[in-house]
Amino acid sequence: MKNDPFNIRNLIDFCSYFECGGTQFEPALTRARMFADNGQDDWLRASIIFVTDGEAPISNKFKDEFNKWRKDKKVKVISILIDTYANSMSSVREFSDEVHKLSSMKTDADPLALQIFTSLL
Repeated sequence: MKNDPFNIRNLIDFCSYFECGGTQFEPALTRARMFADNGQDDWLRASIIFVTDGEAPISNKFKDEFNKWRKDKKVKVISILIDTYANSMSSVREFSDEVHKLSSMKTDADPLALQIFTSLL
């Protein structure tokens, strides 16, 4: 809801929505980069947590530009794969500093969250 942007029920509904495929990484990473660039120096040494349940190709041009930008801004990308197959790590490895697989939110979430947030310190 527009008037209640932090309503937990709306957040859960949003996160539970399934579009039936069509995963694209470039638009999401471009948007994260836009936020970082608008923040100027506030985003120096920032971290992006990239969460996906899919795999998507990225162009070599995008990968090269994004990775150069990450290096220049010292931005760290941590990718979390939810319920993905063994081969789905290949595309996120092309732009991530770390890749973690999460098979079950109930059994793996706490240790994985601790590991990720500890690495950000």
